[in-house]
Amino acid sequence: MSFSDFHGNATTVHSAREMLARGRFPHAIILSGPRGSGKFTLAQMLAKAMNCLERPLSADGLPDYCGRCSNCERIGQADDLDARVAEAVEAREALRETDKKETRILIQTHPDVLIIPPDPPQLLVKVDQVRHVIGHIYYKPTQGEHKVYIFSESNFMKEAANSLLKILEEPPDFATIFLLSENPSSLLATIRSRCVQLRLEAIASDDVETYLAKERPEWAPRQRALVARLCGGGIGQARTFDLAAYTAARQD
Repeated sequence: MSFSDFHGNATTVHSAREMLARGRFPHAIILSGPRGSGKFTLAQMLAKAMNCLERPLSADGLPDYCGRCSNCERIGQADDLDARVAEAVEAREALRETDKKETRILIQTHPDVLIIPPDPPQLLVKVDQVRHVIGHIYYKPTQGEHKVYIFSESNFMKEAANSLLKILEEPPDFATIFLLSENPSSLLATIRSRCVQLRLEAIASDDVETYLAKERPEWAPRQRALVARLCGGGIGQARTFDLAAYTAARQD
């Protein structure tokens, strides 16, 4: 895969890649957009581009990533975030009760890229997760050139949000924090003021149908149109939509 495989929002993707090309990517970015618009996918692509060992340029002369070097492959192991989170939760459940209470969910398939999902069951970013970031962000990268921290959903506990401000006030040059959010106004104004904001818009239903024609050729055109409408322009949701389960539920 490469940036050319990202669907929709070409202007936003181009802007992010231009920032990469200038050699000084922002230390903090709020990447917002509706569910399924590709926020996490784009953050992962940018993490790969920052740390790709081959550092290719695409036809437009902007940075891309190879997808096959050791750094790209290891970062890509977290592309299926739901699966990685489920594995982490299962591993935590197997711990002793005292250890379970002290363990927070963090996803790391590459030493320089850390994903911080909301911690279940409350599905909030906890202060201990942010403290973990604080404890590691000032160490220089070990296998890539840039450290990346992706908060996959910005549902912060108040204490966690206040702790995050400490990083944003004095960030290291070699690290970037991505805050993914459907509604950036839910973040503290003091956090928003310290971040560059990028916005992904919902993709037109016709474009989702075109995408599904390639990814789900076994679906009839009417089925693809239905899924595109139900997913509200979210490519990610359309890609993982369980049409069989939906049809069965409608028949019950």
